[in-house]
Amino acid sequence: MNWLSNIEARLQHERLRVALAQDHDSADVTAFIVEMLRRDSQELWTADDLHRVGSYYARHGGRFLIIRDFQGNVVGTGAYKKVDGTRVELRRLYLDPSLRGKGVAKLLILELIAEARSLGFSVMELKTASTCTEAIQLYKKLGFRSLHSADDSGPIHFELDLHSESHQSLGRL
Repeated sequence: MNWLSNIEARLQHERLRVALAQDHDSADVTAFIVEMLRRDSQELWTADDLHRVGSYYARHGGRFLIIRDFQGNVVGTGAYKKVDGTRVELRRLYLDPSLRGKGVAKLLILELIAEARSLGFSVMELKTASTCTEAIQLYKKLGFRSLHSADDSGPIHFELDLHSESHQSLGRL
């Protein structure tokens, strides 16, 4: 059984498919992320990782997952990349507004956490805009802790001890 089979089974009821990103997915992924940022009145800070999304994350010790609906449209993304020998960074977590509040983001994050933990990483970190209040609530619910206060314009930094029990008690996929 492959490592994505747990999340695939859980997403079937929403008629969604999850896959590990390949380089040929880069244009679809970039268009989706730009649209999600536009909807949230944000800008794409950097896109270096999106030009060849599959090989970029593989080369940087990570994974990039794409969620597609059954028409093949990208409706969600999530990734992590290696920071150092013990740390990974959660990145590019975006979800179509029609899927928010249905547990899809939680499933995606938990799957990325489980994968990173199984590879021996001990800390997952992330940055998010202070305006992403729903995402911030989810990160806190999953056990991420804020590293410092940020002003209204800058990103908020979070980290999660991958060996803590706080997110594991929320249910393994």
